[in-house]
Amino acid sequence: MTALWLLGCAGDVVASGKGSERVFHHRVLDYRISAPGGGGEEGPWVRFDLDGADLAFRNDGATMTLLSRCSSKDSEAPVMILARHLLFGIEERALQQSGPALVDGSPGWSQTFDTVESGRVVRIKSVTLHRDLCVFDWILVTPMPAESREQTFDLWWQEWRQAGEARVQRAKGERSSDEGTPDPMPEVSR
Repeated sequence: MTALWLLGCAGDVVASGKGSERVFHHRVLDYRISAPGGGGEEGPWVRFDLDGADLAFRNDGATMTLLSRCSSKDSEAPVMILARHLLFGIEERALQQSGPALVDGSPGWSQTFDTVESGRVVRIKSVTLHRDLCVFDWILVTPMPAESREQTFDLWWQEWRQAGEARVQRAKGERSSDEGTPDPMPEVSR
């Protein structure tokens, strides 16, 4: 059962709606989030496949991604330490901001730094949330100036919602005291 749970964290996102009503739903982790900027496939942020990402969008040289990973090895680590893992491999960087962030009512960690990529200065902003056995990372990589894209990014991750622990328990095949038999497969919203 654990192997199936870990595979479910790697992806399983379905989309519903069009334009500003487009919503993405992860069937196992039961979270929902709209496309950045509310445009979905028709808007300025275009969805594309990125290996390892639940969702990835691009717009004129910038990318926004949402990644999730579920493992008991991360269950005890503070969210600040989990966020720092995103910095591995980025040798030269200038930290602009680092501190707590509130994501869907839970404590998270935000960090912003500048680095050089392919000869140009880029800003990287990330928000990390640790909930249950899963870590969620939202990442923006954008050329400078970055202010308007940072605002769009902040609006994007702030509207993320997860159904809650009972749904995660069902996905893992566990039962909570207030539930009946766990669902063999979470329902799909259409």
